[in-house]
Amino acid sequence: MKFIISVGGVIIFALSVLMIIFEGKNINVRDFKVELEGSEAVSQDGRSYIYSNRTILSNSIAYAQGSLFQFDANRLDRVKVEAEKSVYNMKKGEIELIGNVRLTSERIYMEAKRAKVFLREGKIAKIEGEGDVYIKDEVREAKSRKIIILPEEKKAVLTGDPEILQGKVKIKGRTITFHIGSDEVEVRDLEAEM
Repeated sequence: MKFIISVGGVIIFALSVLMIIFEGKNINVRDFKVELEGSEAVSQDGRSYIYSNRTILSNSIAYAQGSLFQFDANRLDRVKVEAEKSVYNMKKGEIELIGNVRLTSERIYMEAKRAKVFLREGKIAKIEGEGDVYIKDEVREAKSRKIIILPEEKKAVLTGDPEILQGKVKIKGRTITFHIGSDEVEVRDLEAEM
């Protein structure tokens, strides 16, 4: 929340400067657009930040190229997210990530072509990824077409030809759910190879 207030402060400051420049001319605040090169925003506690090579702020949406985000994810610790492009809807608390998405924390590493991060109170509540998904934790590696990560539950749900390699055992199924950092795995329509 503090982070959103900081970004909001930057936007209000930018609007104030524009109003001074245009000396009270009729400006519609709902239709503003601000472009930033090499922008960075840090929360007051220093635990969350956003960096991008180029950012366009328009209303409550931030479009960025070369994005790097870091947020707390409760039981997964701090999560760093990188992507070629991103769209951050500040009102909804959603970040859409496009191209070479990489997610890293002390407990997991994930890659995907696209992902969506859902924030609640400035922390990651859910992550959805799709397209050549790869995930690795302390116990296993997995691949699929889609994934949903629920940090609070330390759970990952894989769909779309999911397969897990855990030790020397390869597990396939229609849906595979595993608990991050634990041996616990649930498989729907199991196929296993040793």
